[in-house]
Order: sequence, then C-alpha cells, then structure tokens
Amino acid sequence: MGVIGGHTYTLTETKAPDGYEATAQVTFKVKTDVTIDEGSMTASGGYVPKTETIQATQESTSGCASLDTGKTTISIRDEKVRVTLTKVDDADQTTTLQGVIFTLTPYNKADGTKSSFTADFNLAGYSNITYDEAKDIYTLKTNDKGKIVFPDGLLKHDNSYLLSETASISGYYLSKEARTGVILDVDSAGKVSIRRLDEFNGTITKDGETVSSCPVTLKPEEGNTGSDLIAKNMKSTAFNLTKSVSGNMGDYNGSFAIKLEVYEPDGTKVGEKEITLKNGGKYSSKDGLAGLSGEAAKAFGTDAIPVGSTLVITENNELNYTAVVKMKQLDGSEKEITHEAANKGQVKVTLDRVGTIEIELTNKKDVTIDVGVNTENQTPLAAVALLIPVLWLADRYRRKRRRGENWHGTV
Repeated sequence: MGVIGGHTYTLTETKAPDGYEATAQVTFKVKTDVTIDEGSMTASGGYVPKTETIQATQESTSGCASLDTGKTTISIRDEKVRVTLTKVDDADQTTTLQGVIFTLTPYNKADGTKSSFTADFNLAGYSNITYDEAKDIYTLKTNDKGKIVFPDGLLKHDNSYLLSETASISGYYLSKEARTGVILDVDSAGKVSIRRLDEFNGTITKDGETVSSCPVTLKPEEGNTGSDLIAKNMKSTAFNLTKSVSGNMGDYNGSFAIKLEVYEPDGTKVGEKEITLKNGGKYSSKDGLAGLSGEAAKAFGTDAIPVGSTLVITENNELNYTAVVKMKQLDGSEKEITHEAANKGQVKVTLDRVGTIEIELTNKKDVTIDVGVNTENQTPLAAVALLIPVLWLADRYRRKRRRGENWHGTV
C-alpha cells in the first residue's frame, strides 16, 4: 500500500482467521520521511495486552497494534473469541451453581450451511470440558464458582452453536427451553448474541403481563463486550395430593378420574398426568401413585416442577361434585382454594415454595331431599312427626353407602 507523507490513515480489519475477532482498527499519521509518527498511532478492538512483556523488537505499542523499531511496520494482534458462562440461582443471582452440565454443538447458519468449531483444538488444561469427535459435541460443566470458560478461539466468527443444559443439580428445575437449547450466534467481529429457537420465540404473557424470559442471557454488567453469558435455574418444588369425599350424596367407595396439569411461571406447560384415586387415596408428584412404578406410577419426577408453577386439578364436572382444595401452609394452617367460577370441578393451585406441599382435594356433593309432604296447613308438631321416618331412612341410606353395602330399603 502506498502512503503519502503528512497524511493520516485508518486501517480497519474486516475479516479474521477462525477463532479470532475481526475488531481491530488502527489510526496513524505518516511523516514526510515516510515513517510512522509514533505519537499519532491509536488503536481499538483486537487484542488488548494485559501482563505480557512486549518483545524487544517492538519499540512502542498502542492497544492491539505495535510499531517496529524502524517505524515503518505496524503489527496487529487479533483477540480470540472468548466466551464465559456463569450459572446462578434465578431468585438469588449471587448464588452460583457448581456441577451443572451443558452441551455445545454446531447449529445451521441462516443460509442452511452447517457451522463448525475451530479445527484440531487442544483441550489441555480444561478439566471440565470434553469433546466427542464422532458426534461433534463439547460437554461442559460449571466449576466451583459456577462458571464455564469456553476454550479461547473454539468458536468461529460468522458461525452459530446450540447450547443446551442437560443436567442441573439437586433442588433445581431444568426448564424445557434450557433442555432444548438456545442459539449462540457469533458475528463477524466475534461477538456473541443469543437467539431463541422458534418454538420458544415470541412473547408469553400471563394475566396481561410479559413473564417469559430466555434461560440464557448476556450479563448486564458494565463493560460486557457481548461474550459474558449468564444462565439461571429456578428452585424446584413438589406436591402430595390426598383425595377425600364429603356430602350426603358423596360416593365414598367410588373411584375418581383426575387430570393434573403443571405450568411453569411463564405459562410453558411442564406436563400432565391422568390418575384415578379413591376416598383416602394419595398421589406424589415425585413418586406417583402408591404401589406402582415406572410409567404406571404417572409421576412427574424429582426436581421436575419449578417454584411458582400453577397446578391445575380437573375432575369430571358431569358428576356434579364441587371441588375444594386445602393446601397446608408453613405455619401448619390450611389455605382453602375454591373451584374455578366456570367449572366447579376444576381448581388452580400456585406451588409457591420449595419442599413438598401437602394438598387435600375434597369432592363434596350434598342433595336436599324432597320428602313429598305438604306441610302448609299442618301444625308444626305434625310436620315434625311426618319428617322423622324420612330422616331416619336417609341417615340409614348414608351409613350403608359409607360401609359399601347395597341398598335394598323401601319407603
């Protein structure tokens, strides 16, 4: 490149080798003897020297750029693509989580071509990172500070990668989106941005308020250059459900079909189970139906429900029962939750704390018995006398139903 003395020039990097950022920009002035004015040279982007010793042949440096002793040659050092991820508690982001496992795999670019990692990468010194060459997948685990430092230069500019959380730690919930993964897009400058998969993209609202959030975001800290990520996990919860029946027409020996649906705080469905319980029967979200195992138990599983989830309990409304739920509080008291206005066989419960929440579901069915006696012109005493045998028969009927006996009585 020919330069003219007395002029100022700017060099801008537009493309870098694989694994490096293309961010360097150097401005300098050429003196009349066609050497570079040392004092005029400024640089931005690229590699920023930290504690490294400048080589003796480099008389002066400015950021990523250095000037040789003859003041005619500028050397520019590129910064490698550097990415870190910190795993934290969703409710208390000062609490970091050790031992959380992620996988990283190339993801197709916008034009449909496949991305790739920097070839022949050396993992020496990365004890918490492994590579499966056959599957082209890196497995990464958070260290004792809840952090993953991606190998410098592993990711390539203008490429995309799918980051998935495959295993959380005890007491924490692994969301569907975190399991499925988020896309890390590395731009031409080597900076990382986060993109959600189509099935999670868009706004999820609850009661008119936007509550959906991506499980991996850029750290909001000042000075974050687009390569420091933060991933959050919600604590998990669980519930035990006990079935009871009440009322003068309640079927104390019958079986009741119950549908259990659980939704994350942002409205994403965790799953649903259809179970059958009798009066006094119990169900555990962790272990399922007592005495059964595997799929037959219909359990959600351990750490399978996040704190703040909504549990929707639905029964057959055609049976004309009224569903009432009592949820035990931390102080031992019980909170009663009534059925939905539009469906007296459905109740919604917020699972608002860690641990196992005790829930009692009662089916209540009372019927006013028409005795068929006109007491309009009778004295009160006569009316009472007529009602006594009817009330006795009703009481006998109720007792036999509770014992499971067949009713053969006649009036």
